[in-house]
Amino acid sequence: MIWLTWRRHRRTALVFGGAIALLVTFFVVTGLVTHQAYEQVVGGLSVATCQRQMSPSPACDALSLTFVQTYYRLSQYGMLALVILPALAGMFLGAPLVARELESGTFRLIWTQSVTRRRWLGVSCAVVIGVVVLMCAIFIPLVRWWGAPLGLNIGLGGEYYDFGGATPVVYLFFALALGIAAGALLRRVVPAMFATLVGYIAVRLPIEVWARPHFLPPLTQTWDPLVSNGPTNITVYDWILYDGFASKAGQPIDPPFAIYQTCAPTGEVNLIPGSAFTACVHAHGWLSTMIWQPASRYWLFQGIESAIFGALAVALLALAFWWVRRRIA
Repeated sequence: MIWLTWRRHRRTALVFGGAIALLVTFFVVTGLVTHQAYEQVVGGLSVATCQRQMSPSPACDALSLTFVQTYYRLSQYGMLALVILPALAGMFLGAPLVARELESGTFRLIWTQSVTRRRWLGVSCAVVIGVVVLMCAIFIPLVRWWGAPLGLNIGLGGEYYDFGGATPVVYLFFALALGIAAGALLRRVVPAMFATLVGYIAVRLPIEVWARPHFLPPLTQTWDPLVSNGPTNITVYDWILYDGFASKAGQPIDPPFAIYQTCAPTGEVNLIPGSAFTACVHAHGWLSTMIWQPASRYWLFQGIESAIFGALAVALLALAFWWVRRRIA
């Protein structure tokens, strides 16, 4: 069965494997280049030295700015590739796995042999999912190494949260399961590929945008801007959901146009306690507020999101197995 699965899908697997190899090559080559530039000494300073010293200076600022302007676009290309990788795997590996057999009619020959439907589908799914997930798991440490010089924040509050922990592997598992289920239900390769893409976006975006910020109740702190600067324990790894102003009742004011029109008609906003702007905010009874998810919840959030996508993937595979065994004649 393993050999048969390989023979049936070897071309697609080789193309996808080649794409993975190219992506790995891109990360390794560009990573070596950025690491070398990160450590390169110019005028007695390097970007690495400036960041380790944590002492701002015009020379360090100029050096760091040049480095970011030169290499930041590379990070965008790499992140874009990682974002679309699970969807492509689901479309080109998951969707044809069952749909191609059903569309061409070869499943009838297979099922008339000694191979049962459950074994046929189980071995096929295990081989494809196992190999692809194993191949793509190498990206987790690779992305961390590659993004270190560019300051890519993979913490809870970073835009690269999706590429740390277990979520990249779970996204891939879900996309493959979605493709397999779509292929079993639709029985046609192209419609199944389209349904996989639409389904993947329709599930991942709402969870990322609307559900993830509320996996756990966020922390909230409200203060008088005239006398305080607010919380002092916020780091770049915390996820700031809201940082602005609130009414006397503590309700966030978003957007705060009325506050700026009243207290900063010239456009000058000075949030230092005791400034004219904070005195005006205080006089009108407005408060400053911050809502955030602390970085200490990073692994808990990773676990929650992994459990959601993992459960959906298992449910989709169960649906595919049931459909193949009971509904396909």
